[in-house]
Amino acid sequence: MTLRWEYQAEKYELLRRLWREEDVHREGEFRPPLRGVTTVPRPYAGPPVVWHGSATSLHSPELAAKHGDPLFVANAVQPKAAYARLLAHYRERFAARGHDPATAFVGAGSGGLLIADTTEKAADLFRERYEERVRQSYKPHLAGKPGYNTPFRTIEDAIANGPQLIGSPERVIEKILENHAAYRHDLRSVTVDAFGLGVAEQIEQLQRFADEVAPVVRREAPTRLWAQSPATSQEATSQEATSQEATSQEASA
Repeated sequence: MTLRWEYQAEKYELLRRLWREEDVHREGEFRPPLRGVTTVPRPYAGPPVVWHGSATSLHSPELAAKHGDPLFVANAVQPKAAYARLLAHYRERFAARGHDPATAFVGAGSGGLLIADTTEKAADLFRERYEERVRQSYKPHLAGKPGYNTPFRTIEDAIANGPQLIGSPERVIEKILENHAAYRHDLRSVTVDAFGLGVAEQIEQLQRFADEVAPVVRREAPTRLWAQSPATSQEATSQEATSQEATSQEASA
């Protein structure tokens, strides 16, 4: 593990303790010791749920799995297989850490939303904006490094193979369900300001997504996320582990 990931893990684990404990004493590698620290105000509804973000590295999925937290993959630049790898690692490590696999909630990004009446019309309307943004964001010194330069250079390639949601409402639904088959994700974010759309255009895109796409996706790819929040799941897992430990100690006695 590189220094920055060690730094991240230590900082996050300290934050978890400060949310959950009072009178915290702690010594770490990257900050001065804490002596009897209680943060205020205390979390009103208990410790907040933290969704860990992951784009290329296995370190964030590992940290999320360690603590039974949900994971959100970027799904913005790379092919599906790259993000599926992160999620497979997360789920494997989540279960190995003793958490209930049913509570390994996952979110995914979209790389941008551009809806039109037909996929052909979407390609014609948005080709210049999409391909110009690809050219503008290209970083020659990072060529070949995952997560920086998209391999989907044309809008046709993005529609067919990329994470971007571009096309008719039917094509956008199809793309989301293709992603769901690979990721089994519970939460989806959509980005409407990725390609220089004006505010009115962004609102129109969101409205069309809400009216024409979201209802079908909710029906075809249901989730337990809203029925059982990650916070509730984590608390239940923690209580179960404590109960098992107490039972084990009684048996030993």
